[in-house]
Amino acid sequence: MEAAIALRRRDAEARITVVSDEHDHFYSRPALMYVFAGQMSLRDTEPYDRGLFERLRFERVRGRVAALDPAGKSLRFDDGHAVGYDRLLLAVGSRARPAPWPEAAGAGLHYFVTLRDLEGLDREARSGMRAVVVGGGLIGVEVAEILLARGLKVTFVIRENWYFPLALDDREAALVAEHVRAHGVDVRLGVNVAGVGRRPDGALSGVRLEGAPRTVAEAGSPALAEVPCDLLVCAIGVVPNTGCLATSGLRLAKGGPIEVDGGLRASAPDVWAAGDCANVTWADGSRRPEQLWYTARDQGRVAAASMLGDDVTYHRGTWYN
Repeated sequence: MEAAIALRRRDAEARITVVSDEHDHFYSRPALMYVFAGQMSLRDTEPYDRGLFERLRFERVRGRVAALDPAGKSLRFDDGHAVGYDRLLLAVGSRARPAPWPEAAGAGLHYFVTLRDLEGLDREARSGMRAVVVGGGLIGVEVAEILLARGLKVTFVIRENWYFPLALDDREAALVAEHVRAHGVDVRLGVNVAGVGRRPDGALSGVRLEGAPRTVAEAGSPALAEVPCDLLVCAIGVVPNTGCLATSGLRLAKGGPIEVDGGLRASAPDVWAAGDCANVTWADGSRRPEQLWYTARDQGRVAAASMLGDDVTYHRGTWYN
């Protein structure tokens, strides 16, 4: 959306098409937890009014892209129809990292990244159920909170020895864990998921954990234990949503992000990438995606300028969280 708006500011006549299979309007993913909790409606999460597309003459295409043909400058959709382009910005974002544990795939497994994820979890999560949330980041703690608020019994499983090590030290994380436990969440630190149990009908029965005991009192307990559960939420990060580019010939980095230069140009002519799906250079010289709201915003603006022919280079702004 930042790129589309920036393009329109500079070019009043360009034909600008926005493709999405998720929702007719741009919404804020960090607000999905409040939609689940009933504190906001989905429309409340939309930063722009619903007249924006008409007012700025954006064309909306609802559909899922199946493949990109850079030579033919077209996108093919999963229903078979195609849309051509002169210049293309790939802002396909990320999706939840799939649960890697034996028997995880199936009924009762959920993620919490997209609107579809929210809808699925909202349908199934009912008061009194037992839920296991795996992943010690922001999404994990948000899901633990909203499931607890709905009346589920929640076990929060974190592989690291403390919560959110990317941003907190062990003392700060201990304060968080103490607070979460005081609300009734069973926080398990320093443990891994070894596997998922299912009943003969395929329904979840439990999650097998291995690692350090949860408390001093459990020091003599077995290293492998099963936590009963009816619902499992995997929040172990995200991966670039670039599966549709597998046959495109675009250069992708390990794990799927789109390789881009300083102006966010991809390896094919007239193709750019920005946001969670773009592999960019960090301050330490390493290359990986920046999976943050404000960097996506900034990259969209730089990509738009680059698409218009400006000599621009993306530099990450001041780090903050």
